[in-house]
Amino acid sequence: MELDEKDRVKVLIQLNDMACLAIAEVLNKQFFPKSNYKYQYRVEFKEIKDKTRETIIKYIFEEQRKLARKNRGILSN
Repeated sequence: MELDEKDRVKVLIQLNDMACLAIAEVLNKQFFPKSNYKYQYRVEFKEIKDKTRETIIKYIFEEQRKLARKNRGILSN
């Protein structure tokens, strides 16, 4: 599905075993003709509950910690 700038969409974000729902506005799109996905979109979340925002932030920090631990293990070998 092709979206245009300023379109508003419902976004379902799957975080492991949890799903978060938010409303986002399309800021811009980029065409990728040779990709599995024709377009890449950049969005701004417009309507997102505080609890959902906190869940997403917590998930991001946990993933960053996992990557940091993994990278430290690679560097020490």
